[in-house]
Amino acid sequence: MFEDLWGTQLMLGGNVRLIQERFHQYSRYDEVTAPYLRSANQASYLNQSYGVYANWTIPMTESASLMLGNRWQYHNITDDTYAQPQIRLNYKFADNQTLWAGWGSAVVTPSRLERSTEFRQNGYVENALFSDGNRYDYHYSYLYKGNNQLKVETVDTVEAGYRFWHGEKLQLNLNGFYSIHENIRAYAGTGAQQWVIPGGASEGSVGTVFEQYTSEYVDPLWTRTYGGELSAKWQPIANLQLNANYSYKKILGYCSGNICQSNSAVAKALENQPNHFVNAQAIWDISPQWWLSSGVQYVSASSVPSNVGTVEQNGWPRVVNIDLALSWQHSHPWPRITATIENLGADESYEYPQAYGPFQNDTQYWLQVEWRYWNPLSEHR
Repeated sequence: MFEDLWGTQLMLGGNVRLIQERFHQYSRYDEVTAPYLRSANQASYLNQSYGVYANWTIPMTESASLMLGNRWQYHNITDDTYAQPQIRLNYKFADNQTLWAGWGSAVVTPSRLERSTEFRQNGYVENALFSDGNRYDYHYSYLYKGNNQLKVETVDTVEAGYRFWHGEKLQLNLNGFYSIHENIRAYAGTGAQQWVIPGGASEGSVGTVFEQYTSEYVDPLWTRTYGGELSAKWQPIANLQLNANYSYKKILGYCSGNICQSNSAVAKALENQPNHFVNAQAIWDISPQWWLSSGVQYVSASSVPSNVGTVEQNGWPRVVNIDLALSWQHSHPWPRITATIENLGADESYEYPQAYGPFQNDTQYWLQVEWRYWNPLSEHR
């Protein structure tokens, strides 16, 4: 860190990340019978990443400053180096008000999971009835393959914001952003095979049917996302703090290439996300012995595009959760007792679409007793 470089500040740094990966090697029997498994074409692999970065802060006036930065990161998974530049401008036009704006480009760290591994899902149905009127023992397998030719995902974002504060009593933050995310992954079907073995099956079956469906990662998807956030903190009295946050996010999905011409549902499925998010919290020190915290979370339902599926199966449901916590401690030598209620009002509701196989939320009630050793002499040292 150079604190005064011709009146500017320069920060230099670097990082090294080494991860030894080992994938289990499965037999052919395991590949056919195991419910789930993931394998790699290279079982042992040293995942290496090396990076250097620089941030240069330049005072322009007494109120404005400019920050220029970049990170260069090398990954041996792709054997390539990626630049991630950023620019940020800050302007303080009052003692308690600041404006800022910036642009940045980032890459999603490459992973072997999507490039050089295979995920297999197997299933078995005994005595299944087929269209020819006969019953077979049915083995099926879904094979999801990686793709070493995938481009690295990139995200470019422009954002701007405003901040106002009045000591510790009031803080207000407002910001908006626009982002482009490219080379998003999707699976594309590459083939289906079937083998029929007559005889030698379970009682009532005339044979065994094996089917394998193969898909491979591709990267034709990209999105434009825009939105904003408003957050506030208000402390009307010394022992009461109120926090609130509202954010809005809208995703527009696109697809490029030959694979997109016949089906736009994959790109439009990226738009199937909630748009509105609200969080509110109150923290109240009622007395030296009593403390209360309450929080509310709201997530809006999604608008399902017409070609993605039904609202009942694919829609994100509206979610409202309420959390309450009440704590009591007589004095330092005494234990602290905290009673908590989580997900109040969300009992037997879902947070995810039915197509995701979600589980029901439950309202939880629990009591926590915490005791810490306290030495009264320590406060007088």
